Amino acid sequence: MRGPMLTLRRAPLLSSAALFLAGCAAPTHPAQLSLQGRTVHVGKVLPPSSASVLGPVEGNSGSGCAGFGTIGTYETAEADLRNRTAAMGGDYALIQAVFPPHDTGAPCPDNRMSIRGVAYKTGEQAAEPAASAPSPPAATPCDPPCSPGYTCNAGSCVALCNPPCGPGQTCRADRLCVPGG
Repeated sequence: MRGPMLTLRRAPLLSSAALFLAGCAAPTHPAQLSLQGRTVHVGKVLPPSSASVLGPVEGNSGSGCAGFGTIGTYETAEADLRNRTAAMGGDYALIQAVFPPHDTGAPCPDNRMSIRGVAYKTGEQAAEPAASAPSPPAATPCDPPCSPGYTCNAGSCVALCNPPCGPGQTCRADRLCVPGG
């Protein structure tokens, strides 16, 4: 009788482990660039001063942990960023931070690639850059760079969340304060 009892005790542990692994293995589909997303420029240089700030925007790629998921790429995260900027009515995304897949210090490394920035409406028609045209020099719009929860607007750090998050809170891309630091 001892054998079946041990098996019954292990069943919940084994099913919990299987559910955890299934959650980590949830695949994501890479972002496909929409027609509107194709009109969005992406860069690290401030747009013209006549551009309107639409708000924070984030593009993501990948999911899951370690070998149980999809490792994000810069290209699909940028496509997601461009699509989201277009959905906000923008035509330019100013890149402020890039977070590649990384070790979290926990047993499950994070496979996500994230690009955070600010969406703008410049009113200029987007054109594909010429292959021979040099890319503009990278510039840091705010010096020093803005702290997490703030974005650079015309050389000044402005809180993404209004009112700004309190101590021990972080401002997410959706402009909500959440616990964390």
